[in-house]
Amino acid sequence: MFSSQQKKLLQSQVQDIPRLFWLLSDIRALLGVFFNPLTTFNKTRGNPGKPFLFIIGSGRSGNTLLRRLLMERLSIYIPPETYVLPKIADYRIRAKNLEWRTFVDLTVSSFEYYPEFETFNIPSLRKFATEAKSWPPEQRNLSDLLQGIYCHFSESAEVDSTWLGDKTPLNTLHIGRINRIIPNANYIYLLRDGVDVAKSYVNAGIYEHLEDAATRWVRSHKSWEAFRKKLPEDRHLQVRYEDLVSSPEENVNHIASHFGIPQREPVAQLESLLGDVEQRSHHSNVTQAPTPGSIGKGRSEVSEDDAKRLRPVLSTWLRRYGYEPI
Repeated sequence: MFSSQQKKLLQSQVQDIPRLFWLLSDIRALLGVFFNPLTTFNKTRGNPGKPFLFIIGSGRSGNTLLRRLLMERLSIYIPPETYVLPKIADYRIRAKNLEWRTFVDLTVSSFEYYPEFETFNIPSLRKFATEAKSWPPEQRNLSDLLQGIYCHFSESAEVDSTWLGDKTPLNTLHIGRINRIIPNANYIYLLRDGVDVAKSYVNAGIYEHLEDAATRWVRSHKSWEAFRKKLPEDRHLQVRYEDLVSSPEENVNHIASHFGIPQREPVAQLESLLGDVEQRSHHSNVTQAPTPGSIGKGRSEVSEDDAKRLRPVLSTWLRRYGYEPI
């Protein structure tokens, strides 16, 4: 179970960045002291480095399991959950007048000073920040900076990869903003029975009330449906959790083929490099071989009183995605 502090952490978007940065930015914006119309580091450009893959969904839907399977079998590195990209997306506007060195510090500190950074098993991002501050002007943009940070995560973990990724479910609710700072990224949306998801959230101690967990499931689907309409077919894929745990190898091969991610030969053993899997109890089952045993588990635990509370929230969307009504 989670402490009250951990619950707050998992439900919140991100802790506030120290207000000094925003005060500095606002002063510069108002007075124009350091304003330079040629400064472009807060802008983005089209995926200048390794291809990027987001694993998104409502949470409790197999993001961490899929991450392990992909990293073992494909040439991709996906770090523990980050939670900070929605806040960083705001820097394009709020921090647009900061000098490059300060902008690097702000962005890097968003990762390093977030509590979940301990799961990355990296002492500090100081070395990377020092290098990034000396980049040539053409690399001084937010897309390249984020690409560099994720590459640094991969190199620190000593995982050779041609692709990078992120598995944070919370990104689903902010995916339009995130797409602006990591343009041309690819997306896997993990779909799972909303009843199983809601019950899993409550059992894990992340949500206290079933209705709140069910609402998170619905909000995630609404966000995804609105966003995917804007994506080319070759940049997104929807995967059912129930299919993934029943036929993991088949689904991983389909993902590799759809996006063109190279296979990893031989299959890597990466359990010791997964970070949050070792340190967070709600990921404890991820190291086990996938089985269909968890399909319908939440439904089997739902009482009639639970069902009455869930029906108004879930019924329409369960039918929409082909799941049994409750």
